[in-house]
Amino acid sequence: MHPESLKIPRFRSFKESTISFMPFLTPGHPYKSEDGIDWINKLHYLPNDKAGYGPVSQLQEDAIAYASLYRLALALGKTDGAKMLYDRALYLRNVFDAHDHFFHPRNADGQWVPSLDFLQDGRGFIEDTRWHYQWLAPVDMAWLVRTVGPNLFNQRLAEFFNYKVPSWYDQYYNPYNETDLEAPFEFNFSVRPWEAQSVVRRVLNENYTTAPDGIPGNDDCGEMSSWGVLSMMGTYSIDPASLAYELTGSVFPKVVIYLRGPYVGKTFTIEAAVPAEDAPYIDAPYIQSTVLDGRPHSQNWISFHDISAGGTLHFVLGAKPNPPWGSAPKDAPPSLSDTQP
Repeated sequence: MHPESLKIPRFRSFKESTISFMPFLTPGHPYKSEDGIDWINKLHYLPNDKAGYGPVSQLQEDAIAYASLYRLALALGKTDGAKMLYDRALYLRNVFDAHDHFFHPRNADGQWVPSLDFLQDGRGFIEDTRWHYQWLAPVDMAWLVRTVGPNLFNQRLAEFFNYKVPSWYDQYYNPYNETDLEAPFEFNFSVRPWEAQSVVRRVLNENYTTAPDGIPGNDDCGEMSSWGVLSMMGTYSIDPASLAYELTGSVFPKVVIYLRGPYVGKTFTIEAAVPAEDAPYIDAPYIQSTVLDGRPHSQNWISFHDISAGGTLHFVLGAKPNPPWGSAPKDAPPSLSDTQP
């Protein structure tokens, strides 16, 4: 990006950064992420009464790894391995309780864990509650929206952002931790993309600034700052292995991404224009239309290949929501259940 391409808006907050090192691996001692693998192989989930800290959230995160490996195996023509990895990516469904539509810890006998305060940290989840982890199914959002039900899903997600000020909440979005970094963009999957545009701009305005402490929480090797950079550009990928980038509208009038080999393109340019009547620019977060490489683009996402091939994405933004744009079911980003190995 050229410095002249960056027009920094008003943003806020940051704390300290830490670095941790993985111990050397030794034979017979699996790495940390393999904890409970025998139970996963046997039951296809991690039982709360047999596993350690956060068995539900571990399985949810494992699904991301399995889905990524599935796509790699598929690309390599390893069809048997791809099918096995695809099935493992769907194991997260085994800890989804269809009665209350939440992910939920269960014991080795198959029973759901009863009578727990699920707004209390650590009850089957790592560093957060089941209210926060109800959104962590990035590899198969179509399934999650369909299973919860679009109306209930959108109602819960809207309420999730109905807080007065940013903070560390039990039942609301927490911008200081990584658990829900994907949540603002999930409105694109539930075909209410204008809600994503509004929420993303709010999170940026309230939590990212140009001050020395202008990033929320612990940056964790660049995770929070990269969220800010991608969101300011108007793109974000909640499941990078899907190669889909959700669109929310750029805060900059122009961003130039310079590409090098092995990518075919030389540059990918993101432009954003706001009609004069919708000024000031920072208060016009809503996508009115998009044009990709000279063609009208109605989907609320683009492919990584659209970026790597080079070209231009042009946003027209406005101060009022434009519900028709990107809100048809066919406009939603791809999900794992859209494919079959």
